[in-house]
Amino acid sequence: MTERAVIARLRGQRGQATVEFAGMVTWVLIAALFAWQLALVGWTAVSATNAARTAARLASRGASQTQAQDEGKRSLTFGLSNNSSVIVRNDHAVVHVPIPFLFPGFKPDVSVGITETAWMPYTG
Repeated sequence: MTERAVIARLRGQRGQATVEFAGMVTWVLIAALFAWQLALVGWTAVSATNAARTAARLASRGASQTQAQDEGKRSLTFGLSNNSSVIVRNDHAVVHVPIPFLFPGFKPDVSVGITETAWMPYTG
């Protein structure tokens, strides 16, 4: 190959699309992982609210605190019920659910979770 051919080849744009595609795929994957983590936060909030309402509803209808706590915890999916807490008082329930992280090995030093409270009138 002559020197002129080498220079022409180096100045050409062959492979540029591949390099740009590889660079963009990285950012698209990072954005998708971020969006998925936000979806996990939303799912945790909705599930915690549902569990609090379930427990408060049972407590307001005369179920024991233990029964209401068990049903509140049972209303959470398997992945969220681990390390969650349901506390039932006379007319309200408080549920704390840790937010699952996308990367299972990632454990922050602080406990990050959603706490929801539901109040129900006592109907006996």
